[in-house]
Amino acid sequence: MLAMAIVLALGIDAPVALWTVPAQAEWASGDEHHLNVRLERPDTAISMRGEVQLRAVLAVQGPAFRISRFLKPTGGIAFDVMDMQGRRVAPLEPPATSPPAAPQSSDGLTVVRPGQPMTLQVAEFPRWVFPGPGRYRVRLLVSLMNIAATPTRYQQWFSNTVTVDVID
Repeated sequence: MLAMAIVLALGIDAPVALWTVPAQAEWASGDEHHLNVRLERPDTAISMRGEVQLRAVLAVQGPAFRISRFLKPTGGIAFDVMDMQGRRVAPLEPPATSPPAAPQSSDGLTVVRPGQPMTLQVAEFPRWVFPGPGRYRVRLLVSLMNIAATPTRYQQWFSNTVTVDVID
């Protein structure tokens, strides 16, 4: 059974949980530190009535990783949202969850090599990411599990932080 990754972070008055079901991946033992997650700042403000569209780039500096093509919010990706003072904030509504993807063979995973990054368009409803209009600092938590390893290995990476403006 797939385990749910939970990271608790203290917010203003109550804990804000960053959670996501880990996505499937494969990497060589000891190469966990070779994955970098870069989040790109959006060109325009995000509307609470639209959709959050953020671009993330996963790159490796060492041996190749194999990563599920089903990597998405609540499926290996969680949004870590902070106010401008650095305090974590909860979304207006809790995000809807989706069941984990079925296990893939190694051939069904996307290969990420040095010089050949994996680019993702991370899309989500703003009410599941932000508490409302304002200016926020955002980063992604990427949570992966290597089911090819014995025992299964779990690893998490944070992206860089970008500032976004959210409007009504």
